[in-house]
Amino acid sequence: MLKMGDKVEMHTCWEADYYKDKVWTCTSDEFTSLSGEQVVFLGGFRGYFATKFLKLHEHEFKGREYSKLLGRWVTYCNKCGLIKED
Repeated sequence: MLKMGDKVEMHTCWEADYYKDKVWTCTSDEFTSLSGEQVVFLGGFRGYFATKFLKLHEHEFKGREYSKLLGRWVTYCNKCGLIKED
């Protein structure tokens, strides 16, 4: 079950081809639409989206750089920018 704040990617639908490699953030918890489908709202996407076409984003913590804002070296996900605490 997806929760608000989860990072997801689209798969096995035409939108997945259009938004290839885009990482979305869930802006709602998963819920049942009036049609009975499990759906979730995504930041920057108009309307809700069927969860059967979403998969949790697998972070790739490969990048490492100095953050002036944080004042330290950080490891981050190349796809979504999430910072991993060292």
